[in-house]
Amino acid sequence: MPKAKADHQIYADCMASLKLGVALWDPAPHFDPVRIGDVGYIYLGGFQRLFHASDTVDIEPFGGGRA
Repeated sequence: MPKAKADHQIYADCMASLKLGVALWDPAPHFDPVRIGDVGYIYLGGFQRLFHASDTVDIEPFGGGRA
């Protein structure tokens, strides 16, 4: 017997078949509000933010040399 899909996966599959974008089972952000330019992934029906595309980070180039 095949394993039943999780509720959030059924919901996402239904939305995708209608070509209405990516459905989020849990659309409320848990931390900062989601902004245009946020980069992340969908996990368990919610958006997980990794970083914002315009964020800057002060890091040394690979190997510590000049870029």
